[in-house]
Amino acid sequence: MDRNAVAGSVIAMLLAAPAEAGAPLPLTDWQMDIVTAGNATAASLLATSATGRSTTTGSWVANLAASRPTGDLAQSRSVFSANGTGNTVLSGAIVNQASAGQFRADAASKAAASGDRATVFGADVATAIDARAGLGHIDIAQSMSTATSFSVREH
Repeated sequence: MDRNAVAGSVIAMLLAAPAEAGAPLPLTDWQMDIVTAGNATAASLLATSATGRSTTTGSWVANLAASRPTGDLAQSRSVFSANGTGNTVLSGAIVNQASAGQFRADAASKAAASGDRATVFGADVATAIDARAGLGHIDIAQSMSTATSFSVREH
């Protein structure tokens, strides 16, 4: 599937159900979090699934958006993991977006594994900064993503 097509459909889902900024929020398996401050926005969409005899999933989402008179900062961070044993099918996907002023960073990762023993892991960070610095301006849009899958079939 085309990565840009996936990103476009995911962004529409993010905008459909934003979470309010403030205290930590409990998120479901289809985890979503959007934080906005002034011209800064940090958004995450995270999904994991695991089937098998003995499976576990874990996830973490931390979004930050700050707007100050000197500039805007947004950072979106997410991690997923799943592992299992016994005819296991695992998958996980993350899309992170950070925007500050006119600068935007996107990060996306996806992993899937199946087998008698399987593990998937993914981590994304997207950061955007639009700030004044002395007589100049600092503009940064940076993203990082990684995904790993591992499976073993016993005979």
